[in-house]
Amino acid sequence: MGGALVLRRLCLLFLLASLCGIVEAAIQKPGNATRAETCAPYLLQHHSGLTKAHRAAVACAAGSHCVVPAGETWLLDSSVQFETLTIRGTLEWDTGKDNLELRAGHVLVETGGHLKIGMPDVPMERRATVYITKNSHQHDVLGKRFLGGVGTGKVDIHGRKLARTWTLLASNAFAGENQLQLKDDPSAMGWRMGDRIGVATTSRGESTNHKITSIRAKTVTLDTPLKYEHWGGFREIEGQRFEMAAEVVNLERSVVITGDHDDFEQTMEGLHTIMTGSGYMDMRYARVEWCGQRPVMGRYCLHFHLMRKCPRCVFQGNAVVEGQHVGITIHGTHQSLVDQNVVWDARANGVYTEDGNEMDNTISRNVVICTDYRKCKVDWVSGNSVQTAGIFLIGMSNNMIENRVVNYENGIWTPGSFRGNGRGRATNKVCPQFHPFGEWRGNVCHDNARFGLYLDNQFPRRLERDEDGYVVNRESCKWFTPDGRDNGFVNEIRDEFNWHNIYVGQYAMGDIQFINFTSVNNAHAMYWKQSKNFADGRLWHVLDSTFANDPNDKIGILQFLGPSGPFTFGMKNCKFLGTGPPGVATIAAGQNCGMGGAGGPCNVHYVLEGVDFSRVRSNQRLVRFGVHTSGSQAAVQSMFVAKDDSLGGYRSIVSGHLNGFKDAGCVQLGWEWEDALGCDRIVRRINVWGPDSGRIRLAGPGYQVAENWAAPSEGRNAGYMLYDSDHGGYGAGVLVGESFSLSGNFPSDMIVEFSDIDLGEYFGNSESINLEVGGRSCQLKSSDDRSFLCSLGRAGGGCDFRTFERQTVIRNGQLVCSDPTAPRPVAPVPAPSPTPLPALPEGSCADYGAWPSVDNGVTCGGCSALVLTEPYGGRCDAYCTSFGHVCAAAGEELAEGCQAIYTVACNQEVASTSDMLCSCRLPDVTTVTTTEVATTTVTTTTTRLIVTTTGPSATCSPFENWPKVDKNVTCQGCRALVLTGPFGGRCDLYCESFGHVCVAAAEEVDENCEVKFTVGCDEDIRGAGDTSDMLCSCRLPEVPSTTPTTTSSAPGSTSQNPGSTAGPTKAFWPVDGGSGRACRGASASDNSANYFRLFADVQSMDDCKAKCVDEPLCQGIEHHSSGRCEVWIRSEGIESSIALSGYTCLQYRAGGAQTTTTTRVSPTLFVPVNGGEGRACRGGSATDNSASYFQLFANVQSLDGCMSKCVEASLCKGIEYNPNGRCEVWTRPAGIQASVGLAGFSCLRYLGGETQGTTTTTTPVDPSDFEPVDGGSGRACRGGSATDNDASYFQLFTGLQSLGDCMKKCLEEPLCKGIEHNPNGRCEVWTRPEGIQASVAVLGFECFTYSGSSASPSTTSASTTMRRRTSTTTSTMTRRRTSTTTPSPTTSWEHYEETNCYPGFGGDALGSPPGVFTLAACQAQCEKSAACEGIVMRSGFADGTSPCWLVGNVDVEVCQWYPDYDFWHRLDRASHASSNAKSDNALAHKQRGGSGPPGRGRS
Repeated sequence: MGGALVLRRLCLLFLLASLCGIVEAAIQKPGNATRAETCAPYLLQHHSGLTKAHRAAVACAAGSHCVVPAGETWLLDSSVQFETLTIRGTLEWDTGKDNLELRAGHVLVETGGHLKIGMPDVPMERRATVYITKNSHQHDVLGKRFLGGVGTGKVDIHGRKLARTWTLLASNAFAGENQLQLKDDPSAMGWRMGDRIGVATTSRGESTNHKITSIRAKTVTLDTPLKYEHWGGFREIEGQRFEMAAEVVNLERSVVITGDHDDFEQTMEGLHTIMTGSGYMDMRYARVEWCGQRPVMGRYCLHFHLMRKCPRCVFQGNAVVEGQHVGITIHGTHQSLVDQNVVWDARANGVYTEDGNEMDNTISRNVVICTDYRKCKVDWVSGNSVQTAGIFLIGMSNNMIENRVVNYENGIWTPGSFRGNGRGRATNKVCPQFHPFGEWRGNVCHDNARFGLYLDNQFPRRLERDEDGYVVNRESCKWFTPDGRDNGFVNEIRDEFNWHNIYVGQYAMGDIQFINFTSVNNAHAMYWKQSKNFADGRLWHVLDSTFANDPNDKIGILQFLGPSGPFTFGMKNCKFLGTGPPGVATIAAGQNCGMGGAGGPCNVHYVLEGVDFSRVRSNQRLVRFGVHTSGSQAAVQSMFVAKDDSLGGYRSIVSGHLNGFKDAGCVQLGWEWEDALGCDRIVRRINVWGPDSGRIRLAGPGYQVAENWAAPSEGRNAGYMLYDSDHGGYGAGVLVGESFSLSGNFPSDMIVEFSDIDLGEYFGNSESINLEVGGRSCQLKSSDDRSFLCSLGRAGGGCDFRTFERQTVIRNGQLVCSDPTAPRPVAPVPAPSPTPLPALPEGSCADYGAWPSVDNGVTCGGCSALVLTEPYGGRCDAYCTSFGHVCAAAGEELAEGCQAIYTVACNQEVASTSDMLCSCRLPDVTTVTTTEVATTTVTTTTTRLIVTTTGPSATCSPFENWPKVDKNVTCQGCRALVLTGPFGGRCDLYCESFGHVCVAAAEEVDENCEVKFTVGCDEDIRGAGDTSDMLCSCRLPEVPSTTPTTTSSAPGSTSQNPGSTAGPTKAFWPVDGGSGRACRGASASDNSANYFRLFADVQSMDDCKAKCVDEPLCQGIEHHSSGRCEVWIRSEGIESSIALSGYTCLQYRAGGAQTTTTTRVSPTLFVPVNGGEGRACRGGSATDNSASYFQLFANVQSLDGCMSKCVEASLCKGIEYNPNGRCEVWTRPAGIQASVGLAGFSCLRYLGGETQGTTTTTTPVDPSDFEPVDGGSGRACRGGSATDNDASYFQLFTGLQSLGDCMKKCLEEPLCKGIEHNPNGRCEVWTRPEGIQASVAVLGFECFTYSGSSASPSTTSASTTMRRRTSTTTSTMTRRRTSTTTPSPTTSWEHYEETNCYPGFGGDALGSPPGVFTLAACQAQCEKSAACEGIVMRSGFADGTSPCWLVGNVDVEVCQWYPDYDFWHRLDRASHASSNAKSDNALAHKQRGGSGPPGRGRS
């Protein structure tokens, strides 16, 4: 019975399947879709349990633009190929089917949509592939070739879970072997035969990948043998074991997101994945490969984009393999999880937090590996090649737990000062270098080219932030609280392990403590220049930490390069193990002291407790006074203190140059202490802060000896104190409990500071000295108030250094003692509880859709809104006037909301903020005229005219003339719903496209006229989220004349002030074009209300001019069509202006000296940008279009006329022109670097305008002689192929911002074959005999071949000597040293690979000329100086260029080993015999295994 029932059910299923198969076969015929949809649910109900579903393969034809409709659930149970796929309902992947593939140009999940490729409880265990094809389709927000979501869309991708995605080698694996012993069992981790795995380098070499052919317990066999040795397990140094083991990562996943990649290296573009909006993306255990689009901002391999709080956003266990752009980006997103991912060969950065406001994300247990750091060290859209790292954080307040980075340029980098004000939406709303970290522990960095851990310029502070990470009080970014207390917030960095890197540490960092930090065989065990005392009073900067160096390892030096400055640097329970080369000291105090990048003066205290030097080998010094310094401060002023036996039982150790301390009981120590003086007494610092008072002298115990004026003492041994101009003060050491006097010429107040509060408390003494100045004495104590004093000193603006009564001060040449009872500086009184601006009655203003520049769509009711300050000079009157309103109230908002912290007058600037609250109303009228227009209703009241427009009126063209209207949606008030794509998402460009001016821009609610939020006319509305259309309000322009006018109607007519005597006649002259400009004083931000007299209801320009003529002090006018008239009376006149729609700015001055001429323009001086026609100009990228980049002229009726405007402007870089009369004259210093497609516009770059500083014979440039290579723009030149870029192919010039100047360099070179140019000033003149035969896509570059005949040398500048590139012959002498002879009769060079010469180690620093250089160019810089004996350059740069460091007084024998840096010795500046003897000795030292510190003081 049961068997029959099963049989009947199987027959029924077979029948249904057969019927549906017939329907499927017929689906291609018209009219059959309904039959297929009715059948599919029954089949799916039986095999999947779904009650209402469609099969994706049936519902959409192959090659179609497939859409999963809202409310429907589709099943993908067979492989499909679509042109594009859009999901508005639900698309589920059949987890029971193997090897299914979805192919599409993009996969888009829109609002309401849900893509499910497995779920957490039912993961996709079988093979599933999403293949993104190359195509021409561009989404307004997400771009091209993506898998992504917008709005409320949801993406779930869950592949087969791995218990571990990576492990470590358990024992060494040698070259030629094909078995790996692993720390964890591969089967238990979920690894399988056939999986691709990667093995990390442990020797600063190459990481390699293989396939697993067999698995045994903790052992895998590889398909190919290892090419290199890889360390595994533990290594022992001086009795302590360290797990210095290669990571082994699994690159295989069941779900693969891949795509076309045949031109991946040439275009630098693959697919990308992205989620933006309010939904989520949860992707686990998938592989994303051939991903990232490096030329385009925001096109990363995995990307959370502006998700705000998103705890459901997860990237876990994924493998990102071969990325042209960043591997994983967290952008404007909080509370996400990025965990256990493997990133393999992601260019630029492996993991990136982008804007600076990202917080509370957890980045944990990820492994980021580059197979060769040179592969990932590339220029990218947000930085150059040296601004790259495995993990690159602009958003700091995130958890960093147990991540590992291998073989990147830098390991984990927090470049807070690199984006000091944030970027993107966070610009000026964050201060990244002052943002505290989250939990930070257990990360590992090894074999990176520069820094491993690199926490540079981080000084965390107690910030006031909102829930989106924005700083609501910029004052909280400062060093001090308002009453002068330290505003720092202490972070702890725990359990970090760094090995085989060049640097570990940072240049500057404060209020960050290292706990259980381990540094092994790094070229610098620690690198640190500047720090401070902890804000919370703790003493130890480095606690419970280990620094080790195995001299048998070719990589590494045992040297802790510590910071300088007037503070206490603490180390407790730290061990030093092993040794470095001769001459290296274990702890070197006061790095870079006396230089701007470090603290000063140099009298830093190093306090040590439990510091163990016992396992440092006997051939190494223990301490050093000063390292990599300028001048002699640190060698004399640094001091070490302890209360245990860390310093051999001494309480203090001071420099041996302070010979007077012997008389105070200190004794001479041995070479291991650098011949210093050991004291049983306590030595502390004294500092004098103030302006340069010349040489001053401290008299008292320790300084009662004859002066030694030789360096480094320079009189300091006898108490002479020399001024530190970098930090604004003096410093010295003093014996506690003694009396001293200070003499000198003190013309201004000077603050005197003694010791540190924390140091006195640690030693348990009431530390003090007595000091006398000018006959008055005071007792200085370590417990004295330190408000408004910081370790950076007075100079540089790092802290608000100031004087107040609790400090001891030298005033009028005498000492004034501190008053500890004096009141502290009064903190600003908190404002009353924030309140909204006063609400205006309904109907008092236009609807918010017409309000421009509303910030983040914040409107407040009652006719007030939060608006941007920058376009309006921070003034609400200027803002309201810009759209025909009058200001009613103005204020600063609280936390991006509608509450006002304080209010100001309408004509007063709301300063130091990016936005302001403005209340605006329609202007009062005295006469109301009611005019009947066919489509307009006019409503009148006794005081105000309110116009409600139901269709186009005389203020705009009829809607049938409006282009690109979406779905024919038109609205009241000259507004319509229009497409974003053709106009870059900007309403100003849309309105200009048909001769109108933008009034307002907004996003609509639902394809209608209802406003969701507003943006500025010049803002790309797509930056706020996914949208294909926008609401634009446009009006016909009212363009004033741009020619100089006077109060009479005839141009050039004159006027005199009434009652004045005869004198120079005056006229009105436009400022920066006049139209569309608002007047300013000395600068664009100088707009005091005292500069002008304000008149209202002055409706015509002539009436405003008449007001000026009637004012004897008038310097000019600013007028707005609303009736606002400013008569400027500033004595210096109008010296600047800003772009502001609707305004006109005119100077009123004598015009006789200023004549109008017609400028003849040669069109050959203008070259098209990206073809020119149909292009609108941009700055650094397609979205970079600040109004400050150009001067705007209206009513310029021809392209020639716009060119003339450019030629007349001294700073012109190019023009953008529209036949409606709009002419932009671009003056951006870096020029026009990009463009966007925009119908009706033309963009041209100007080649002229360069002024000559010397008498020259100018070589005329004919742009027609230069042919673009592969389109020219966005291309970098290459030789025989895309990878052929030898530095010998070109001469490099820097500082040539103009393309025309670069072309001129080509004309001056007889062998010129073409040029490559970047507006940053880089110009390559190519002389390769075969010429330029290829190019690659690189944003910002241009490549041209030259088809003309080069000028002869006689046509070049009479003041310029051209240096020709000549070929060199190189013979190898040894593995490291080569001798290079040039045709010059006097110059030859010896080359030392991986060698660096720098102060204290073989050479004196002579400086570094700005820019980057080829080898020949750097050598030429050296040859200009008689003192220059050699150069240092970085190796490994793809284009053969590097910074150039000039070195003098060279002793090659003392120079140090340093990977990635090469030294070139100039032999004509030294005896060949002595030089070669030194060289051979140095080489012998290196070949014995010696190494040295590369701490050049320039990195």
